[in-house]
Amino acid sequence: MMAAMSALVVAAAVALLHAQDVPRITNDGTINSVLIGRSTAIYRPPAGVSGTFDGTLLVTSARRDLLPMTAARELTVPKNEFQYFANPAAFWELFWEARFHDYDARQSRWPVAAAKAGKVVPVAGGDTVAGLEVMDTPGFTRGSISYLGTFAGKKYAFTGDLIYDGGRIWDLYSLQDAIPDATTSTSVAGRNSVRGYHGFAARASDLMQSLRKIRDAKPDVIVPARGPVIRNPQAAIDSLLQKLTDLMREHFSTDALRWYWGDQNLRTRAAKMSINDPTWMEMAETRKLPDWVIPIGNSKLIVSKSGGAYLIDCGYEKVYQEVEKLRQAGRFSKLEGIYVTHYHDDHTDFVAEASKRSNAPVRYVEGVSDVLQRPEAYRLPAMTRNPIQGEAMSEGAKRTWHEFDMEFAFFPGQTLYHGVMVLTNRDNGMRIVFGGDSFTPSGIDDYCLLNRNLVGENQGYLYCLRYLRKLGEGVYLTNQHVDPMWTYTTAQYERMETSLRKRAQILASLFPWDSANYGVDEQWARFYPYGVEAKPGAAIALEVRVTNHSAKARDFQITPHLPEGWKASQARIKVTIPAGQDGAARFTVQTPGVQATDSLSLLTAGVTSDGMQFPSFVEAIVRVRK
Repeated sequence: MMAAMSALVVAAAVALLHAQDVPRITNDGTINSVLIGRSTAIYRPPAGVSGTFDGTLLVTSARRDLLPMTAARELTVPKNEFQYFANPAAFWELFWEARFHDYDARQSRWPVAAAKAGKVVPVAGGDTVAGLEVMDTPGFTRGSISYLGTFAGKKYAFTGDLIYDGGRIWDLYSLQDAIPDATTSTSVAGRNSVRGYHGFAARASDLMQSLRKIRDAKPDVIVPARGPVIRNPQAAIDSLLQKLTDLMREHFSTDALRWYWGDQNLRTRAAKMSINDPTWMEMAETRKLPDWVIPIGNSKLIVSKSGGAYLIDCGYEKVYQEVEKLRQAGRFSKLEGIYVTHYHDDHTDFVAEASKRSNAPVRYVEGVSDVLQRPEAYRLPAMTRNPIQGEAMSEGAKRTWHEFDMEFAFFPGQTLYHGVMVLTNRDNGMRIVFGGDSFTPSGIDDYCLLNRNLVGENQGYLYCLRYLRKLGEGVYLTNQHVDPMWTYTTAQYERMETSLRKRAQILASLFPWDSANYGVDEQWARFYPYGVEAKPGAAIALEVRVTNHSAKARDFQITPHLPEGWKASQARIKVTIPAGQDGAARFTVQTPGVQATDSLSLLTAGVTSDGMQFPSFVEAIVRVRK
């Protein structure tokens, strides 16, 4: 009885405290800081704390760009992401290798160092901390949480990056994830469910469910991690739910994966987004490949009547073995060239070795040359670790090869780093587009946001569709994973273009940026090179490359953050980048002279511009070996 009365007294005291201590909300230009009473803060400690915050700091997700530079006596973190706070080094040690052949394809903005706190406390939905209710609200990350509390008669929800003012979100690419319950017709490593690489904004379904949970709690105020306080939560949530539904409906309407995995797989993925009646583009008419184009796995072999052969992509040794079997059987006499469509490992892993064994030269378009020659310098999905040296073909370059004419061009479809070869057989006039993985008979291969699928009339898939239209009628398309070739009708071209333009409009309303590409392009700012090996005391030349997606010139400030004992040539670098162009902030860092035999370190950098603040946004991985 006494224990029950004591509990009631404590609860009443907490309620009274919160009724009096209305949250004090400030913003340093990047992250909101919420102070409740004197000893509880959310997101960031209050302004002016230069040492350790002598209280409890509540965080909502394991994102380093949300974490303060200062320490706290106690840190409350999501239970499902506790490992990223307690031992982030374990993740990054694995990622040194896992960044190659990465089909998990999730953002990598995890903490790079252990939490600066005397005590780290994991919490989950149903728990109470500092008088606030904890709610599981996965979405922006898999383990995100929110905090709810009532102050002076008003209910507040502290939701992290679950929602931004105006029914918007910070970005879309952070939602890329696997879909375990969507069965596919193919199996990888014993699984036949959709991997993260193929899960276009898949965690939007979790985010939408979490938004509904917040809406059902009926908060009067939402205080997000970033941006203005949301005074009309119901309207903001309803607006965001509608935008996400409309966006995903358009995505599924021209989804290339329908060709591979069928209608039911698409319906399962759509239903997770509360789309129970998806409609889609009519499948394109297919035709068997001519006998001088031989599909081998996800490669194609072009055979000339002269006895020469040309290979399109070579991701596996077994592909090359099949090519050799055909040569030995007399199907052709010599492999005379290899063309690489794009950088993904299932198209590139064995190219260098195949070229070495056959003495066949390698060609690719200029837009993919650097990523093929220096794969370790990039952080992208499905990377090979095997560099490929070859001839970079300029835009529109043409070559004659026996009875064929070849034309090469930039083709930013499935990925920004993609090229196309248009092959014309002069004997019969047949033209075939070898377009890598950019299209299938059911539509567009834009299912991985980390591939850098840009939005705009002269970018991404609209650029590719315009290129295909200019080729005129009678041109056949191919995909390295699709055996038949096919043609699109005018109506199908228009359907895809209309859908892409609708998506662009939705995306423009979905983010707080002056270009939707900041919300879909995870690599608009990136370290170059991304992965580096160096010796103790070495000077490393680094760049932070920035794509200015805005329609105006922008000044960007880059602020490197280094591990203890490291030195940078500049504390802050300013670079002015014209509209729509790439630029780079260049500096050197010096590793400590005394270092363990083999150690891994993470460097980060903040990126800011007018109206844009991204603390600790990009990272580079450096392995120091003696």
